[in-house]
Amino acid sequence: MFEPQPRQLRPRPSSSTLSFGLDQYRNASNADLGADVMATISKKDLVNRIAKRTGTQQVLVRTTVQQFLDEITAELARDNRLEFRDFGIFETKAVRARTAQNPRTLKKVQVPAKRRVAFKMGRLMKEGLKGNGEDVPVKRT
Repeated sequence: MFEPQPRQLRPRPSSSTLSFGLDQYRNASNADLGADVMATISKKDLVNRIAKRTGTQQVLVRTTVQQFLDEITAELARDNRLEFRDFGIFETKAVRARTAQNPRTLKKVQVPAKRRVAFKMGRLMKEGLKGNGEDVPVKRT
């Protein structure tokens, strides 16, 4: 008699109920997990990684990272362009007002003009994205 095979699930970043452990998920590459799975790295993960690599206290790293992000946000709010050599360029672009349509009600809706942040990759990031992420070129200062 034919017995159906159990369905195999792929792990998802937001699900901790799968048999695939969270530590295994964090340590696995996208190739191990399937092409459609992307890991999410939080600010806390970055702070822990930087603190461990530099031997600096997490509190100091967290403060520095937050101050860096605050400065980026403040400069973009002032319509300034941020250029980090070999990493990339952040700048704001104006999006004009437009008329959209609600797909459910087919009602016309006015969408106001706004600004959005655009990012253009630099050389090192482009090179890093070509590979599998393990041999990312690093520029030492």
